[in-house]
Amino acid sequence: MTSRASHTPNTPRRARAAWAIGTLALLLAAGAGWLLSRPAQAPKTEPIAAAPTSAATARAVDAATGPATAMPAPPVVAASLPNASAPTTLPAGGPRPAPPSTSPADDLRKVQQALDGGTPKQALEAAVLLSVCPHTDRIVDAMFTARDQSTPESRQLNQATGQRTEDHIAQMQELQRRCQVFDAATLARGGELFKKAYEGGAEGAALSYLQWLNGEGKQQANPELLGELQREARRAAESGDFMALLAYSYAFDPTQLGASAMQRQAYKEAWLRITGEQSGDTMAKASRASMDSLEKMIGTPPLSAEQQREADVLTKHVVDNWKKRQGKGG
Repeated sequence: MTSRASHTPNTPRRARAAWAIGTLALLLAAGAGWLLSRPAQAPKTEPIAAAPTSAATARAVDAATGPATAMPAPPVVAASLPNASAPTTLPAGGPRPAPPSTSPADDLRKVQQALDGGTPKQALEAAVLLSVCPHTDRIVDAMFTARDQSTPESRQLNQATGQRTEDHIAQMQELQRRCQVFDAATLARGGELFKKAYEGGAEGAALSYLQWLNGEGKQQANPELLGELQREARRAAESGDFMALLAYSYAFDPTQLGASAMQRQAYKEAWLRITGEQSGDTMAKASRASMDSLEKMIGTPPLSAEQQREADVLTKHVVDNWKKRQGKGG
């Protein structure tokens, strides 16, 4: 099921591969392994540092690679699940065990329950699923490119999870199958669920809702709502919330998330340092190398000396706040 002709490596395909691997990594790191297939067993956990993507990232890659390589806004998963600021781990050899309900019929029931009532948390989980489904075909296609090219992103993900790219492709193909149960009308209600989750106070909903409004939900955005969500998202990042920092790190147009280039640099550096604390130097170095490679490809401009000094101060503040959240002291 995972066979496909190999590709000739080039920059646009590398960008698509990085986008797909980043999307899958974020699904795992955000605790959204329940979207993927249940592994045979759940052995001890090992930390993972993931590479997320956002609508802003996709647009930045489009600008770097040209309209022929346009990619859809990736699914919104950053900070979308409870306890996103907790140490990020997943079982060695596979994603976190999924809940018992992982069949298409069960997925449909869960989404319908969230639409008909349910809790804010259920609304957010359903919204995440509906945001992933429209992109599974593109993600799988780009993951074949990642496999054929053996990109740094795919090697990092394989090392972190103990799986091969083929395993990840198979998981996403299974998700493709499960997504077929949703018709266009149901998929179109993802924004309604993000709104419900946010207004109900679901943890992490502000950033997920903001990302959705910056991408597929542009028609429903208004300046007042965007400003409110941006302020909440920045507060989460500056408090040391790991998944919020992850999202800002890969927001190559940080203004979409209400941040300046200086703030984005500070959040990125804080994320990399926290990754080292949680996952060790090897994973931190791999994450930094992957980010540096992607920034060179996209052409992220450097900060001025004054901006860098401000970023350094903010980075320390964020890392200190993260340590307090973990009970490590400032």
